[in-house]
Amino acid sequence: MFKLFIFDLDMTLINSLQAMKKVYSEICKLIGKKHSQKEFIEFVGRSVTENAEYFHKLNPKIPKQKIRQTAIQTFLKSVNTIKPYKPNIIQQLNKRGIKTAIITNNALTLARNICKKFNIKADAVLADEQLKARGKAWAIKQLIKRFKLKPEEVLYIGDHKNDIVAAREAKVKSAIIKRKTTKLGKFKPDYFFTSLKALVSFFNFSSK
Repeated sequence: MFKLFIFDLDMTLINSLQAMKKVYSEICKLIGKKHSQKEFIEFVGRSVTENAEYFHKLNPKIPKQKIRQTAIQTFLKSVNTIKPYKPNIIQQLNKRGIKTAIITNNALTLARNICKKFNIKADAVLADEQLKARGKAWAIKQLIKRFKLKPEEVLYIGDHKNDIVAAREAKVKSAIIKRKTTKLGKFKPDYFFTSLKALVSFFNFSSK
């Protein structure tokens, strides 16, 4: 049994698809670029900082900070469109005394607000400000050190091919929850589930 379950936030624990679509749309409008479904999928897998750098390169006239602020403000305005995926898997793991953590590409303020709103109480939350474009693999390694564990005692759960890459780099097992934005291509996780409920059932840690 794994001793630490690390989760991605957007599209893994919460359905923030509409909010992310709105953010992408506003950024495209800001820099004067047409929408692209393929690019949107890549957009979902990048952090706020990485997206600011990416779109700044497409239109250097728009400062990175302006792009970042637009992303955060638009997401905040769209927070009412966000819904949690059930069950509350963090809560179930907490009841069993199993450590949990969240690594998110989103801003820390947004992550904290969302976790508070939906009663998601992880033992640790690392967001865009902590990652500083160093990537999720770096964050996973930091959590392994913090909880004094071995890589084989950790499972990282996400919804994007980038999550598989991060888990491999950190030498931990990966699990993917299939969502509308999940496009894995050649990447294969160690575990693949169609829902959080399926993951709970597989590991048999639902609350009794």
